[in-house]
Amino acid sequence: MDLLDKCLADSKLCPPVSFQGRFLFLDAAQEHWPALLSSLPWREWPAGGRGRAFREVATDPAYAEWRGALSKWAEDHHIGASWVFDAAVETLTNTAAGSAPSRWWYTPEELPIPMFELQLRAVWIPGVATWASFRADAQTTLIKQLARYRKEVNEIWGSGSPKFAEHAIWTVLWQRGKSPGWIKHNRKLGSEANVQMRVHEFAKAIGLPLRKSHVGPKARM
Repeated sequence: MDLLDKCLADSKLCPPVSFQGRFLFLDAAQEHWPALLSSLPWREWPAGGRGRAFREVATDPAYAEWRGALSKWAEDHHIGASWVFDAAVETLTNTAAGSAPSRWWYTPEELPIPMFELQLRAVWIPGVATWASFRADAQTTLIKQLARYRKEVNEIWGSGSPKFAEHAIWTVLWQRGKSPGWIKHNRKLGSEANVQMRVHEFAKAIGLPLRKSHVGPKARM
């Protein structure tokens, strides 16, 4: 089983935690790791090739050369996540034939987008209840349901942490091979331990296996 097959198998066992984190990682990579995008094997992408996920093209003979190039790309950049391969497929699908990609595309089919549906069963009977009390009860119900909906969406997208985007940048730099000390120094942070903790948390949230970091006295600065 090669790297690409292994990632596909592993992805079925490890459902994603934060789609927002994945979008932030790709945004951060576009700015802080442009080589990850520019080095995608776009020259090997077959003419007219289309797909939204890696599994859609994985076994098609027309993509055999591209698959081999993608495997090398993944090994060169220490990428071992099936969702990044999905992003590669969608990115090249949305890039003009014969052109290098200029941005990442990633809209996974499994992206959950809950619909807000107000559930309110109430009857106002004049003379039994005032309009003011009926309206207040209805507004209270609406507020409670909106709060539940907000919580549900936040849990899916990983919202709520004001530093989530910054942690995405640290993770990108880590994957580039930068040491915790280098990240601490260049991002003007206070603690290498905090960098390591947040990077590991963020990587787990987006389903990204981390490369081994350069730590200790030989850490690259």
